[in-house]
Amino acid sequence: MINQALYLTSEAHADQAILNLLRTHCAEVHVVSAVAQATALIFPSSLLSDSSSYMLIVADVASGGVALAEYVAGLLNRASSEGRAEPTHPRAKIVLIDDVGDVNAARKALRLGVDEYLLPSDSPEKRLSTIRSLIVEANQPDSGNATHDAGTQAHTATGNGAHASQAQNGAPYAFDISVRDNVRLSQVEAAIIHCLSAHMGLPLSARAIVNQVMGRDMDEDKAASLIRPHISRLRSKVEPTPQMPQRLLTVRGKGYMFVC
Repeated sequence: MINQALYLTSEAHADQAILNLLRTHCAEVHVVSAVAQATALIFPSSLLSDSSSYMLIVADVASGGVALAEYVAGLLNRASSEGRAEPTHPRAKIVLIDDVGDVNAARKALRLGVDEYLLPSDSPEKRLSTIRSLIVEANQPDSGNATHDAGTQAHTATGNGAHASQAQNGAPYAFDISVRDNVRLSQVEAAIIHCLSAHMGLPLSARAIVNQVMGRDMDEDKAASLIRPHISRLRSKVEPTPQMPQRLLTVRGKGYMFVC
């Protein structure tokens, strides 16, 4: 569950709806106006604890969101190299709201393991829904089962395997994937798997994936830059040999394809 939330923005520009959501679901909420203030509130123990608690960070890139994500990733990676934490189990959920919508910033944020990346074009309702979904995910019992709500997608992971089903044009489909022990799919990763499995055996362009998973319309090059880090992380979780994928394939000139 989430005990502490950081909202990186200025008091003058704080979104009251987001603040109300955080204060409703989090025991402790800090509104900070600079990345230095935010990092001062983050201690390694709060991210690397074996407890079931999470820290939720909602940050505006213009206020230092990417720098904050880099700081958190550094803590996690350092602890992992020292054998004190599992890198696939960060004790932080991070949402970045990009006031500029720069694709390079998006790529960097996703490489750092940010859970959600939102653009100015995303509606206030979508921002609230995204944050609420991460809160729901973090509040699931940490007993080996995790449920991820990705809007119209649903994903359930149990033990070292995952199973999902969804109705598509009135016809249900289901698939099973194998993931490594104690590895969870993020909300976006689960949604990508759902999207590709709905077109099993057929390539889907990056633009189509971004449109269906994130509700954004952008050209293929920008979409490919945005989706590529997610595909890379997915392969590290579902492929026995990520460098030689057998299930999550790249089809040159056409996009990505999921096969049995």
